[in-house]
Amino acid sequence: MLISDEFVMLSSLWGWGITRDTYEETKAMLSKRFGTEASWGDVAWSIYAQLTDEFARVPDFEKLATIYACMAAHLHNRHRAHRQCALEYHRYRIMLFREHGFRKVRIDAHPYGCEACEALRDKTYTINEDLIKNPPLPPENCACQLTKSWDAGYCMCQLVAEDLDQKAMLRHLGLKG
Repeated sequence: MLISDEFVMLSSLWGWGITRDTYEETKAMLSKRFGTEASWGDVAWSIYAQLTDEFARVPDFEKLATIYACMAAHLHNRHRAHRQCALEYHRYRIMLFREHGFRKVRIDAHPYGCEACEALRDKTYTINEDLIKNPPLPPENCACQLTKSWDAGYCMCQLVAEDLDQKAMLRHLGLKG
């Protein structure tokens, strides 16, 4: 029987074809491989990995960003290093913005962010390969703590798309630009 955390995680993925059967099949496969019953966290991680592989083949930057955000939260909630997943989230958001014809991003620092995040507030970056390779969020020294039950370091700052290249957007939409 799925407990509430498992149900919440899975229900957020149902729109992408992840069902209770997917969960049970993945759990059975992992349990066989491990020689013991797989934890729901292991099952969730395996499902996230399957989805990232699927969305990377397309590629679907929006879905990849969403999955990496889920993965970062999954790790953070288990007091594990999550910054790399958070960087991937922002990397795919930048790629999505570029794909849609935006030329710049601006940092929207969270209202309850830390000093490191506040120092980045309203900074603007040109979208280029270097920015994709090195997203500015989350900063290495992020110490955000959104609630007392969360460990410090879970950055809620966002990149906001700016400076739309209308011709690039029309080309992306398959219209004459």
